[in-house]
Amino acid sequence: PTRLPTPHPTPKPTPNPTPKPISTPTTSPHQCGNALCELSENAANCPIDCSSKEIETTYEFNLGSSGNMFVVKARRNIVVSSFAINSKSRGVGAVKIYTRAGSYTNHEQSRDGWELVYENDSVIHNRRGVVTELGFLDRKIHIAKDRSQSFFVTSTNGLVYKGGEKEFSVYQSDEGMEIMEGIGTEGEFEGMTYSPRVWSGIIRYEMQ
Repeated sequence: PTRLPTPHPTPKPTPNPTPKPISTPTTSPHQCGNALCELSENAANCPIDCSSKEIETTYEFNLGSSGNMFVVKARRNIVVSSFAINSKSRGVGAVKIYTRAGSYTNHEQSRDGWELVYENDSVIHNRRGVVTELGFLDRKIHIAKDRSQSFFVTSTNGLVYKGGEKEFSVYQSDEGMEIMEGIGTEGEFEGMTYSPRVWSGIIRYEMQ
Protein backbone atom coordinates (compact mmCIF):
# COMPACT_ATOMS: atom_id res chain seq x y z
CA PRO A 1 0.00 0.00 0.00
CA THR A 2 0.98 3.62 -0.49
CA ARG A 3 3.02 4.75 2.51
CA LEU A 4 1.83 8.35 2.30
CA PRO A 5 -1.69 8.40 0.89
CA THR A 6 -3.28 11.69 -0.19
CA PRO A 7 -4.75 13.17 2.99
CA HIS A 8 -7.81 14.67 1.44
CA PRO A 9 -9.21 14.84 -2.10
CA THR A 10 -9.03 18.14 -3.94
CA PRO A 11 -11.92 20.25 -2.67
CA LYS A 12 -12.80 21.66 -6.08
CA PRO A 13 -12.26 20.30 -9.60
CA THR A 14 -10.18 22.30 -12.06
CA PRO A 15 -12.46 25.08 -13.37
CA ASN A 16 -11.09 24.85 -16.90
CA PRO A 17 -10.12 21.29 -17.69
CA THR A 18 -7.71 20.57 -20.55
CA PRO A 19 -9.68 20.51 -23.84
CA LYS A 20 -9.87 17.35 -25.91
CA PRO A 21 -7.08 16.94 -28.48
CA ILE A 22 -7.92 17.93 -32.04
CA SER A 23 -8.92 15.06 -34.29
CA THR A 24 -6.65 16.07 -37.16
CA PRO A 25 -3.01 16.93 -36.44
CA THR A 26 -1.54 20.13 -37.81
CA THR A 27 -0.09 19.67 -41.29
CA SER A 28 3.68 19.97 -41.32
CA PRO A 29 5.03 23.06 -43.11
CA HIS A 30 6.44 22.87 -46.61
CA GLN A 31 10.00 21.70 -46.53
CA CYS A 32 12.55 21.77 -49.31
CA GLY A 33 14.26 18.43 -49.64
CA ASN A 34 11.25 16.16 -49.12
CA ALA A 35 11.31 14.93 -52.76
CA LEU A 36 8.05 16.77 -53.53
CA CYS A 37 7.89 20.08 -55.36
CA GLU A 38 5.36 21.95 -53.21
CA LEU A 39 3.19 24.74 -54.64
CA SER A 40 5.39 27.31 -52.89
CA GLU A 41 8.56 25.80 -54.38
CA ASN A 42 10.15 25.93 -57.81
CA ALA A 43 13.44 25.20 -59.55
CA ALA A 44 14.89 28.51 -58.30
CA ASN A 45 14.12 28.28 -54.56
CA CYS A 46 14.20 24.48 -54.22
CA PRO A 47 16.19 22.90 -57.05
CA ILE A 48 16.61 19.60 -55.20
CA ASP A 49 12.83 18.97 -55.42
CA CYS A 50 11.82 20.90 -58.55
CA SER A 51 14.72 20.51 -61.00
CA SER A 52 15.70 17.38 -62.90
CA LYS A 53 12.19 15.94 -62.83
CA GLU A 54 11.32 13.09 -65.16
CA ILE A 55 8.20 11.16 -66.09
CA GLU A 56 8.13 7.82 -67.89
CA THR A 57 5.11 6.47 -69.73
CA THR A 58 6.06 2.82 -70.28
CA TYR A 59 8.71 0.71 -71.98
CA GLU A 60 6.26 -2.08 -72.66
CA PHE A 61 5.38 -2.47 -76.32
CA ASN A 62 3.40 -4.57 -78.77
CA LEU A 63 3.23 -2.23 -81.77
CA GLY A 64 5.52 0.08 -83.71
CA SER A 65 5.86 2.57 -86.57
CA SER A 66 8.06 5.51 -87.50
CA GLY A 67 6.75 7.94 -84.91
CA ASN A 68 4.22 9.19 -82.37
CA MET A 69 2.16 12.32 -81.79
CA PHE A 70 0.83 13.04 -78.32
CA VAL A 71 -0.24 15.87 -76.01
CA VAL A 72 1.23 17.01 -72.70
CA LYS A 73 -0.82 19.13 -70.30
CA ALA A 74 1.05 21.12 -67.66
CA ARG A 75 -0.17 20.96 -64.04
CA ARG A 76 2.41 23.60 -63.05
CA ASN A 77 4.52 26.03 -65.04
CA ILE A 78 7.14 23.69 -66.50
CA VAL A 79 10.13 23.70 -68.83
CA VAL A 80 10.74 20.57 -70.91
CA SER A 81 14.43 19.98 -71.63
CA SER A 82 14.98 16.44 -72.99
CA PHE A 83 13.47 13.15 -74.14
CA ALA A 84 14.37 9.47 -74.20
CA ILE A 85 12.70 7.04 -76.61
CA ASN A 86 12.03 3.33 -77.17
CA SER A 87 13.49 2.47 -80.57
CA LYS A 88 12.29 -0.20 -82.95
CA SER A 89 15.72 -1.25 -84.21
CA ARG A 90 19.31 -0.86 -83.04
CA GLY A 91 21.99 1.21 -84.70
CA VAL A 92 22.64 4.79 -85.77
CA GLY A 93 19.62 6.71 -87.02
CA ALA A 94 18.05 10.15 -87.28
CA VAL A 95 15.58 11.48 -84.72
CA LYS A 96 13.44 14.59 -84.94
CA ILE A 97 11.09 16.15 -82.40
CA TYR A 98 8.51 18.74 -83.40
CA THR A 99 6.20 20.68 -81.10
CA ARG A 100 3.21 23.00 -81.31
CA ALA A 101 0.92 24.71 -78.80
CA GLY A 102 -2.39 22.99 -78.19
CA SER A 103 -3.63 19.83 -79.85
CA TYR A 104 -2.25 18.13 -82.96
CA THR A 105 -5.79 17.45 -84.22
CA ASN A 106 -6.13 18.44 -87.90
CA HIS A 107 -2.36 18.99 -88.05
CA GLU A 108 -1.21 15.40 -88.48
CA GLN A 109 -0.54 15.81 -92.21
CA SER A 110 0.85 19.34 -92.30
CA ARG A 111 4.07 20.95 -91.07
CA ASP A 112 2.31 24.30 -90.65
CA GLY A 113 2.50 25.48 -87.05
CA TRP A 114 4.99 22.81 -85.98
CA GLU A 115 8.44 23.81 -84.72
CA LEU A 116 11.45 21.51 -85.05
CA VAL A 117 13.12 21.55 -81.61
CA TYR A 118 15.40 18.52 -81.93
CA GLU A 119 17.27 17.04 -84.89
CA ASN A 120 20.12 14.56 -84.66
CA ASP A 121 21.18 12.33 -87.54
CA SER A 122 23.54 10.23 -85.38
CA VAL A 123 21.49 8.94 -82.47
CA ILE A 124 22.69 5.54 -81.27
CA HIS A 125 19.50 3.55 -80.86
CA ASN A 126 19.36 0.75 -78.30
CA ARG A 127 17.32 -2.41 -78.68
CA ARG A 128 13.60 -2.47 -78.02
CA GLY A 129 12.56 -2.02 -74.43
CA VAL A 130 15.80 -0.25 -73.48
CA VAL A 131 16.08 3.52 -72.99
CA THR A 132 17.61 5.42 -75.92
CA GLU A 133 18.82 8.81 -74.70
CA LEU A 134 18.53 11.80 -77.03
CA GLY A 135 20.22 14.52 -75.00
CA PHE A 136 18.92 18.05 -74.67
CA LEU A 137 16.44 19.68 -77.01
CA ASP A 138 17.75 22.46 -79.24
CA ARG A 139 15.35 24.76 -77.41
CA LYS A 140 13.66 24.24 -74.06
CA ILE A 141 9.86 24.20 -74.21
CA HIS A 142 8.00 26.38 -71.70
CA ILE A 143 4.45 25.22 -70.93
CA ALA A 144 2.25 27.33 -68.67
CA LYS A 145 0.01 25.76 -66.03
CA ASP A 146 -3.17 24.24 -67.51
CA ARG A 147 -1.88 24.69 -71.07
CA SER A 148 -1.41 21.84 -73.55
CA GLN A 149 1.51 21.20 -75.88
CA SER A 150 1.73 18.62 -78.68
CA PHE A 151 4.88 16.69 -79.55
CA PHE A 152 5.75 14.65 -82.62
CA VAL A 153 8.67 12.26 -82.17
CA THR A 154 9.96 10.41 -85.23
CA SER A 155 12.96 8.16 -85.94
CA THR A 156 14.39 6.56 -89.07
CA ASN A 157 14.95 3.46 -86.90
CA GLY A 158 11.30 3.49 -85.87
CA LEU A 159 9.65 3.57 -82.46
CA VAL A 160 7.85 0.87 -80.51
CA TYR A 161 4.91 1.50 -78.21
CA LYS A 162 1.67 -0.11 -77.11
CA GLY A 163 -1.95 0.31 -78.00
CA GLY A 164 -4.05 2.61 -75.88
CA GLU A 165 -7.66 2.79 -74.80
CA LYS A 166 -8.79 6.29 -75.81
CA GLU A 167 -6.96 9.05 -77.65
CA PHE A 168 -6.41 12.16 -75.49
CA SER A 169 -7.12 10.29 -72.25
CA VAL A 170 -4.46 10.66 -69.53
CA TYR A 171 -2.05 7.74 -69.58
CA GLN A 172 0.60 8.96 -67.12
CA SER A 173 0.85 11.94 -64.77
CA ASP A 174 2.86 13.39 -61.92
CA GLU A 175 2.90 16.68 -60.00
CA GLY A 176 4.09 18.60 -63.07
CA MET A 177 2.33 17.19 -66.12
CA GLU A 178 -0.11 14.78 -67.71
CA ILE A 179 0.81 12.75 -70.80
CA MET A 180 -2.11 11.80 -73.02
CA GLU A 181 -2.59 8.81 -75.27
CA GLY A 182 -1.87 9.81 -78.85
CA ILE A 183 -1.33 8.29 -82.29
CA GLY A 184 1.24 6.31 -84.21
CA THR A 185 2.49 7.70 -87.54
CA GLU A 186 3.87 6.14 -90.71
CA GLY A 187 5.75 9.10 -92.09
CA GLU A 188 6.74 12.68 -91.43
CA PHE A 189 3.43 14.54 -91.83
CA GLU A 190 2.22 11.97 -94.36
CA GLY A 191 1.03 8.40 -94.52
CA MET A 192 -1.18 6.36 -92.21
CA THR A 193 -1.90 7.19 -88.59
CA TYR A 194 -3.03 4.75 -85.89
CA SER A 195 -5.13 5.57 -82.82
CA PRO A 196 -4.99 5.26 -79.89
CA ARG A 197 -1.31 4.69 -79.17
CA VAL A 198 0.78 5.20 -76.01
CA TRP A 199 4.13 6.88 -76.71
CA SER A 200 6.94 4.97 -75.00
CA GLY A 201 9.62 7.10 -73.41
CA ILE A 202 10.76 9.60 -70.82
CA ILE A 203 10.31 13.38 -70.60
CA ARG A 204 12.68 15.40 -68.40
CA TYR A 205 11.72 18.84 -67.15
CA GLU A 206 11.79 21.33 -64.30
CA MET A 207 9.05 23.27 -62.51
CA GLN A 208 9.09 27.05 -62.35
